[in-house]
Formats: sequence, C-alpha cells, structure tokens
Amino acid sequence: SGTPVLTAKIEGVKDIIDNGKNGFIVNQKSSEELVNKIDYLLKSKTNLSDLKKNSIKISRTKYDLDKISKDYENILK
Repeated sequence: SGTPVLTAKIEGVKDIIDNGKNGFIVNQKSSEELVNKIDYLLKSKTNLSDLKKNSIKISRTKYDLDKISKDYENILK
C-alpha cells in the first residue's frame, strides 16, 4: 500500500527502513521526535506522497518473491 513507516531505532530496522526515504527511524523513548515526524508527514502531503512511492518501489525491488527466491537459490548453490 506504500505506507511510510515510523519506527524506533532498534536492531534490524536499518535493514528495512531507509531513513527519510521510505519512512523514519526515531530514537527510542523520544515521544517528541515521534510527534515531530508525524506532524511533518501530516503537514507535508508532497513528502508523504514521495515516501509512499519510495515504499512501493523499495518493497517491489528488495522484497519481491521472485528476487528473494533467486537470492536463496544462489545461496544454496
């Protein structure tokens, strides 16, 4: 659906979220930072649209079933 992600900075998140491109990574226990990012998204429809488009593009290129299958196939060779 192209939904941008807002998440806390925890292990593994950087592997999925490209901060500022398909979502935002905020510091743990920083409600102020989280509120600021939500406010930013609500006030900036253009940036929200870009994040949505990037989310779709990244998910289709990095997490496509055919690509993942080929990656696993190459690992098992």
